[in-house]
Amino acid sequence: MKCGFQVFVFVSLGAALAISLPEHNCTEFFTYGVEDGKTFVGIFTAPKAGLQSISWHIKLTWLGMEDSPVHTIDHYPSEEQAVQNINNGLWAQLVVRFRNTSLEMPKLTLLEVNNMTLCSNPKSPLPSNTITINRGIVATREITTIKAERIKMHPVLPKIKPTFFIN
Repeated sequence: MKCGFQVFVFVSLGAALAISLPEHNCTEFFTYGVEDGKTFVGIFTAPKAGLQSISWHIKLTWLGMEDSPVHTIDHYPSEEQAVQNINNGLWAQLVVRFRNTSLEMPKLTLLEVNNMTLCSNPKSPLPSNTITINRGIVATREITTIKAERIKMHPVLPKIKPTFFIN
């Protein structure tokens, strides 16, 4: 059985909570990260640059019966900049900001772009909830140049300083 990558976050009481990042088979198009050093996010990247129109269809699943951990869903870095990036032949990106995540981040169970399945993962056998996200974006002019370089997605995770205990 594969285990998810672990990120340790220290709370004010000095105790450590482990935040589990679920395994997924979509590292080319999706990554978890931390924005502004405190907000957990998921970043989605289109399969190629130069797409005149992008239609995202995403499913995220989380354990338990709590409210949705999805706080906001936005084009990245902003809708205006995303359109400009698409017009300039760059890859489109979408960001999901999470809230109330305590033990495990939501798991990506489906990612489709323009009706093409890029990846899918099984849901947990434990009680869980799923949210479906549909977003679209369109270039505002004809794309004449496509940028061949793709920015590598490396998650930005919180830096953890060791805590020293003196006996």
